[in-house]
Formats: sequence, C-alpha cells, structure tokens
Amino acid sequence: MRTYVRSSTKPPAGYGLSVKQPSADSISPISSAEIEAFQTDGVVPLRSRFSTSWIEQLRTAIDHARTNPGPNLVRHTTQPDSPGYYEDFWSWNRSAAFTSFVHESPAAPLAAQLLDAPSINLVMDNWFLREAGSTSRPPFHHDISYFDFTGSMCVLWLPLEPVTKQSGITFVQGSHLWGKHFMRIRFGDGHPTDEQTRSPSTVSSMNRRPTSKTMTPTNS
Repeated sequence: MRTYVRSSTKPPAGYGLSVKQPSADSISPISSAEIEAFQTDGVVPLRSRFSTSWIEQLRTAIDHARTNPGPNLVRHTTQPDSPGYYEDFWSWNRSAAFTSFVHESPAAPLAAQLLDAPSINLVMDNWFLREAGSTSRPPFHHDISYFDFTGSMCVLWLPLEPVTKQSGITFVQGSHLWGKHFMRIRFGDGHPTDEQTRSPSTVSSMNRRPTSKTMTPTNS
C-alpha cells in the first residue's frame, strides 16, 4: 500500500484531497534524527507506527477490491496463466475502509512531520499485490515524474505482510538532491517508457547513481 502526499500550503486548484488529520497527541512523534535522515537520504524507515488493526483493515479492503474490481484495477502480468502482479489506485473514494485510512490513520500526520507542513493533500493512493510465484516486478522508477506538479512530496510505503531484504523496497540514497527528473516507465511486463525507448542520457544518468538503500520495514 502506498500513499502519495504533499504539503498543501499552496495546493494546485482542483488537485489532491485535503486530508483531515487525527490529533497530534495520538501519533508517535518523529525524532529529529529521523527527519534529518529523510531530508538527507530521501528515505527513512518508521517502524511500528501503524497498529495491527490498520494492517488488517487494508488487507481486507484489498481482498474485497480483488473480488469486486473497480475501473482502475490493472493486472501487469502479461501471461494469463502465470501468477499475477496487480495494482489499483484512487481507492479512497470507492471504499469506506480506504477513506478511513486516509483520514484517520497516522499516515497524514507522519507525512506532515517529515515535510514540516501545516496540512497535507493526498495526491494519490495505490496498492500492489504480487501473487505467490509471480516473476513480475515493478520497474526501477522515479515517483515524482508521474505527477504534474512541483514542490515537496512524501511517499509512504506500507507493507501489509512481513518482508525480507530481498522482497523489500530499494531506494537510491540521496537521489532527491540531484535536481533531475527521469522518464516515466510503465509498470507492465517489459517496462517500456512512455516513449517506448529510454533516452541514452537517461540511461547514462541512472547508471551513475550512488549506493542504493534497501528498506525492510516491519508490517506495522
């Protein structure tokens, strides 16, 4: 499950959902060291910030979305007989469980602390599910290139089951400070770019990336 949020100090007209936030007293504060790591590395693990009830609520909601697919559900695996890799997005306005998570979970207050923002807009929510045995994987990609705005954004990645280093998520440490936007890559098998081929300059830039960091958060 991922949520993409940004500071709503000056939100674009008609873009994003203004998120109601729970009382700050009910949210574990993020330490100054964690905020510094987020600003320097572009990523920080925040462990044990979501209760088991939130995890189970999202798991149940995703199971329901699988059996009652909405208009945005995509199966990225091209082979029909192979275990699938699925994605769905903009679930918050179709499911009470997702709406509750957006407005009542620690997600928005945590993002507000990391971004030092008085309020937060939800830019997008989406979830991914890879069936056991699936060889489909998401491409290495640059999140902010998929959105048409400028400014600060925070992506919250929340695994709904225990993950290992091999099945976790990997980030390019400090790449948010490069001042570069990379070409969008589609998530279907084969991962072509929007223009079907990746430009040589983009390939060269990506090949020069520094040490990556693999995050293996707990499931809460």
